[in-house]
Amino acid sequence: MKKSENWTAPTAAIEHDFFVNNDPMNHGTQGAIKDGVYSFYADVVTPYFDAAKNLGIPINKAASSGNPNGVWTLNAAIDTKNVSRCFSYNGYYLPNSHRSNLVVVTGAQVTKILTKTKKGIVSATGVEYISGNKTFGVNVKKEVILSAGAIQSPQILELSGIGNKALLKRLSIPVVLDLPGVGENYLSSNSFITPDKAKTDSTFAAQQFEAYVQNRTGIYSATSATTLGFLPLNEFLAPAVAASLLRDLDAALPHQPSHLRSQYALQRKWLDDPSVPQIEVVLFAAISGASPEPGKSYYSIALDLQHLWSRGSVHITTADPLTPPNIDGQYLNSVGDFDMKLLIESVKWAQKLSQTEPLKNITLASISLPLNASDDEIRAFIASNGGTEWHFAGTAAMLPRDQNGVVDSKLKVYGTSNIRVVDASILPVVSNSAHSIRCETPDTSS
Repeated sequence: MKKSENWTAPTAAIEHDFFVNNDPMNHGTQGAIKDGVYSFYADVVTPYFDAAKNLGIPINKAASSGNPNGVWTLNAAIDTKNVSRCFSYNGYYLPNSHRSNLVVVTGAQVTKILTKTKKGIVSATGVEYISGNKTFGVNVKKEVILSAGAIQSPQILELSGIGNKALLKRLSIPVVLDLPGVGENYLSSNSFITPDKAKTDSTFAAQQFEAYVQNRTGIYSATSATTLGFLPLNEFLAPAVAASLLRDLDAALPHQPSHLRSQYALQRKWLDDPSVPQIEVVLFAAISGASPEPGKSYYSIALDLQHLWSRGSVHITTADPLTPPNIDGQYLNSVGDFDMKLLIESVKWAQKLSQTEPLKNITLASISLPLNASDDEIRAFIASNGGTEWHFAGTAAMLPRDQNGVVDSKLKVYGTSNIRVVDASILPVVSNSAHSIRCETPDTSS
């Protein structure tokens, strides 16, 4: 991270007031991606920090060191000189776009990797893609680096004849390599949000937008999410509640498929480790998932499970490369119902946070979910309002082949000589699940 980072230090006031991590040991200054912190913070941020401290949650001023635990201010990939986004296009591509050996084709979709097999080893010889309703091919001299994400990387592999042979035969795709783990082990964030009241003012909004256009200041110079937190179990669950959840999980674990046991053993170990966070807490100084009322102000608290116990799949349903694959998320269908139970307890904790001073003093109501909601009511609300946070992973997992692994420790697809996967699909146990609650605040904007 430090190698890619070009950090701009904040002002002394911002560093002090919002607990910014400005330790030079934790930041790079020579990388391609410019980053820093915002110059604007909503009124809810300070009482939120103080309420978290009053609940015993530590303030983390060194999250960039690799320890995310506690509540902290988000670093943003922005060029602080002109307050604009910095990302792969302007950070990496533009400075290198003149290179003769770099060609980027836009508006194109890869349809398959062309291969040959010799002595049981599959080698990529080319890549086929569609652009402007025409099919093109590119020859491969060295390697194919697949980075289409956890949805389309397995799709491309299966279209290329690499995957579960039963599925490929059913779709009349010639089997190049039988690799049953392709598209399995799908992990994604499951999300829902409950609104809490804040303020809408069209005149104020227009003034703020003009301020951003003219001098890059005001509410439009920052996103609504500026504050994050990561909590291990012991920081948001009472010991008796944690013990009950873990007993139910432990009773269910012995009955799980053998290829998942090593993953689950690691996740189970993390639950007992106070250095490993289990939920991410995101403060949004805005309403999310509901329509605001005129003259009201809102904030939202998102709760994201860090280590999901549910496992889904992503598979093609046709040989047509332009047909999206089928995503079977199996959301919240987890071992011992653990994901749902942990979300329910997370919601209770967030409601407790909203009723802790000084945040309580500016919180008027919880919009979608009563503060005294029962477990069954919270469960029903999660089931009806769930969504995704788009953090997909796991579908070309870096695991042993007999555990449904797809790539080895060097990211090379098993059974191939020159095909590698380099996106989040290789991660076997990392993803998020989310819930948010929104709270009504008095009008503090003018």
